Amino acid sequence: MERVRPALGGAAGTAATRRRSDDALAGVLCTACALCCDGTLLGDVELTGPAEAARLELLGLDVDTDDADMELLSLPCAGLRGTRCSIYPQRPRCCRTFECRLLHDARLGAVSIDEALARIAAAKQQVRTVEGILARMPAPPGVLPLAERISDAVDAERGESVSSVRRRRALEAASDELGRTLRATFLDGGAGSRPVVLSGTWRGQWNSYLRCSS
Repeated sequence: MERVRPALGGAAGTAATRRRSDDALAGVLCTACALCCDGTLLGDVELTGPAEAARLELLGLDVDTDDADMELLSLPCAGLRGTRCSIYPQRPRCCRTFECRLLHDARLGAVSIDEALARIAAAKQQVRTVEGILARMPAPPGVLPLAERISDAVDAERGESVSSVRRRRALEAASDELGRTLRATFLDGGAGSRPVVLSGTWRGQWNSYLRCSS
């Protein structure tokens, strides 16, 4: 005779149901977004130490160290496939605990799923606008976070011709708008479990790396 596992009841059942609901919500919003993984929202992710860094390097991810010898996962993440994480079960602790403002607000019911998806789509449209301008400007070598690419493109586009000035001004205006959107939608006032730390990105546009140690 097959044994039937009793359903969880009381507080334990409520907590389990809430976790499943939160996971489902993240599955919908995060896989429509991935801006925290693709180098748009963040530049680096803090790792817990050498062991986590070594494990991620074995998975083919790019790990760097800052001036204080802190191990950082470089973004865009090499584990990103489209908008999905190809190393999800082995992702860094910092990635596991991060919750952007939009996901937090949607989880609390302050923003509907449809509204959250619309805000993600609007932010990604602004990213495409910036990318379109960058495609017409000198491209820096290598794969870099978006804020660094913008900074490098502005530094490289120093000509005073009409076309150079127009491209530079267009990029500055589009990236200013994108920065405001990223801060308001995903960063400012968020209640993620770990803070996002400003570290001097171009024009103070948006924050540079995700900190997990405090």
